[in-house]
Amino acid sequence: MTKKIAFISYENINSGLFESQILYPVIALAKSNPEINYEIVIFWRPSERPSIQALEMKLQAIGNIRIVTCGIRLPTKYIGSLLFSVLLMTYMQICVRRYCKIHKPDICYCRGYLTAYGAVGAPCPKFVFDPRSLWQLECVSANLLKQGSFSFHYWTKIEKKIVEAASSIFTVSTAMSAHFEAFRTGKAIYQIPILTTPVSDKNKIKKQIIVDATNLTAAYVGSLGINGINKGALRHLVNKLCDLGIRRFLFLTHETTENIASLFDKKLETYDVTIVACQANEIATRLQDADFGFHALPHQLDAQTRLGTKVLEYWNAGLPALINSHVGAAAKLIEDDNFLGCFYEDIDTIDLDHICNLSNGSRQKIMNYHATYFGYDNWLNAIKKTS
Repeated sequence: MTKKIAFISYENINSGLFESQILYPVIALAKSNPEINYEIVIFWRPSERPSIQALEMKLQAIGNIRIVTCGIRLPTKYIGSLLFSVLLMTYMQICVRRYCKIHKPDICYCRGYLTAYGAVGAPCPKFVFDPRSLWQLECVSANLLKQGSFSFHYWTKIEKKIVEAASSIFTVSTAMSAHFEAFRTGKAIYQIPILTTPVSDKNKIKKQIIVDATNLTAAYVGSLGINGINKGALRHLVNKLCDLGIRRFLFLTHETTENIASLFDKKLETYDVTIVACQANEIATRLQDADFGFHALPHQLDAQTRLGTKVLEYWNAGLPALINSHVGAAAKLIEDDNFLGCFYEDIDTIDLDHICNLSNGSRQKIMNYHATYFGYDNWLNAIKKTS
């Protein structure tokens, strides 16, 4: 019988991803299964101690969740070095094995390649590999790793070892599932898309009759990517929207004002731009002030596996999404259900009238779609199957 599940994360606990992808889902799981104890195992930095203490106070009311610090979070920007990669993964194994030996979890849920490799060979009966992205390909796109290098081949071997050792694998898209099925290990693969915090029933769904483009508010959620990798594609899209006549933008992000301003060709003051650094559980409510969300990625090796947390946030709030074809998994969903938004390969084909029509559509229909396919239930059920 499962008595303790450990959720091991390498995310900064102050990040929106930590809140939306780890903290709130674990709280939901703990409330639905109070007989099990849960530990959120983090890699941290000394400057984050006040945040850790505040989080511990918050979780006391729940009772069966605690925070455990596993080790210091080292930078990953040097993984292009084979020596650094080997040392980093050796360090991860030492930290995770020590944690498992002391705390004796029944299941380790490892988010990302770093923590998952740490669990390979650790004294834990089961471990779930939740990659969220194809790490080595993402790092190639972010110019942290060179395809075909010794380090790249090292990370490919790391991936193979993780897949062979994992009890089950959680993926975010059909294309990602196919990637791991190709290993032919016979391991259970659950397609569990990115999680977003459920919208409260108290949230009012905004319904607006849009007259023309000057009435539209375009929204963007989250960062500009690792090392600002997405900035070029986003800048291209933002300025196209400006050229089409859109003047109002809402950015829910912890990026600096300077970074957001760099997306615009003209001075920020030329437009009506609102920048808000909000918590994950506030995003859906804040997005009610917008009419559609947007996202664009550069061409990446793993483009077809990409779903995008921010796209799910838009749908969670009932907003249609405007994306480019490099957000591949989301583009496929839009192709199948076109009320979810629109995607483009050629930016000059963006049709403002079509965006207006989508924004005038049923927000409740989009929210219902999100609740059916991207709510917590599928994730919770898969966790229970593993346990």
